[in-house]
Amino acid sequence: MSDLSYNATLAYERGGLGARLSYVWRKAFLGNNEARLFANPIGVWRRPESSLDFQLTWGITDRLGLTLDAVNLTNQTQQNYYRFEDAGNADQFNLGTTLLSRTFAVGVRFALD
Repeated sequence: MSDLSYNATLAYERGGLGARLSYVWRKAFLGNNEARLFANPIGVWRRPESSLDFQLTWGITDRLGLTLDAVNLTNQTQQNYYRFEDAGNADQFNLGTTLLSRTFAVGVRFALD
């Protein structure tokens, strides 16, 4: 786990309209160690990560609403890299990079009660 992380959220709700904008960030951290093939294990680190998400809700009636969700608006990636003590970094010792796609979703909410 990261030693440091934070989340900042702005929220607005008035009448039938609701909106949320949320930013999450966490510091780099040691994810795991590679197998001990030599004298010392090699650390597999995760680069700092962030995400910006947005949600919009419009209540058409008391029972019916439309939603729009957008996740990872900044199109950030996750990256693992090798590092042991002072040797290794994300630029030269990449283990893997994952693109968590920017996604959009549109939905309908209906209350039965």
